[in-house]
Amino acid sequence: MSAKAIIFSILLIIIITFTISTVELFLPLAARADMNMLCRKCLLQMEVNGGMSPAIKDELYQKLAATGFKDIVIQGTENAAYGNEISLTVEAGYTYSRIEALFTRTEVVQRMRYKGTSLSRKVVN
Repeated sequence: MSAKAIIFSILLIIIITFTISTVELFLPLAARADMNMLCRKCLLQMEVNGGMSPAIKDELYQKLAATGFKDIVIQGTENAAYGNEISLTVEAGYTYSRIEALFTRTEVVQRMRYKGTSLSRKVVN
């Protein structure tokens, strides 16, 4: 009877560990989706404004930092007339804790990059 309880406990621990590690695989994917959404919104603002203003850059930086990104580098076209190409490049690191072994966790830094281009829609006289 006690052998069944021990085997059941070991299997339960293995199943829980496997479930947690599977869920942890989706953490960087969710962070990447958040980054893409924020950067795309910024690119749309850049289209309308004819480039990246310091206010747009600061807003994007603050939102990415609030999401958990660090070492954020933002580069974008500052001035573009109607029909000219504008680009946005964002690089950031996302740090999260990951299970390496049965009871061992390590910090992992995942570098992520967004690169988008579009056309300016602002008419400049």
